[in-house]
Amino acid sequence: GRRAGTFVRAMPEKVYVHKRDNYFQHIEVLKTNRKKRTQYNEFYTEGVKVVDAMLAHDWEVTGIYYQEEQPLSDWAKNHIQQCKAPHYILTPELLAELSEKEETSELLFTAKMKEDRLERIPVHDKMLLVVFDRPASPGNLGSSLRSCDAFGVDGVIITGHAADIYDPFAIRGSMGTLFTQNVIREQSSTTLVNWISELRSDFPKLKVLGTSAKADISLVDFKSGPQPIILLVGNETYGLSKGLKELSDEMLSIPMGGWASSLNVSCALSVALYQIRSTRS
Repeated sequence: GRRAGTFVRAMPEKVYVHKRDNYFQHIEVLKTNRKKRTQYNEFYTEGVKVVDAMLAHDWEVTGIYYQEEQPLSDWAKNHIQQCKAPHYILTPELLAELSEKEETSELLFTAKMKEDRLERIPVHDKMLLVVFDRPASPGNLGSSLRSCDAFGVDGVIITGHAADIYDPFAIRGSMGTLFTQNVIREQSSTTLVNWISELRSDFPKLKVLGTSAKADISLVDFKSGPQPIILLVGNETYGLSKGLKELSDEMLSIPMGGWASSLNVSCALSVALYQIRSTRS
């Protein structure tokens, strides 16, 4: 409300949670149940780096969870003070049960997912986009997002029946880079193929690059100019789907010696992005 020329800030709602009630169960299902995350369009997260990345990039917080009995760090106090979403005050035991960390996190958050719209992907004549086709492991997906962030990828699309980007393992693996980038899910490969076809008419120089352990062209021999590029990365076991292979202008492989026949997806992606970046400039 307003009083004598000054603004009085409305206090956020405070809820005390002493047992495994509906409030507790709500955050618990967001942690463990993908179907419920989708139903509520909400996810759970914790950890200083991850939380800071989320809050710095305007994600809508739906709840903050902490305990009042313990002395809190300035970092936690600051976020508690700033948070306008409902505050849930938990017992130390309940907070420890929810936190994934060995040493219980001071704060847990729930937040709204962002819309999965292809319009969120920035397109321009020097764009570098990455498409993940049916990635199976949330941890791999998270660390792949870190690689995308490190190499300045403009947008990331996850297609097909894939690991959940809002899985706690994916968020933790991404070290918060899920929140710093334009990452969307487009389950329909038909929609994705049509979208890429439209991009081809808008950007005639667009190169769509597939990756495969069996491809004839080595990544080392690939030279990219400053043209727009879409890099397609296949499933850990099955590689790229037939439709995405057919969409590729070139299929590239990463040459390897030694015993290991294939790198972990996020390592292979880092190598590919490094090569593309270094030959572009």
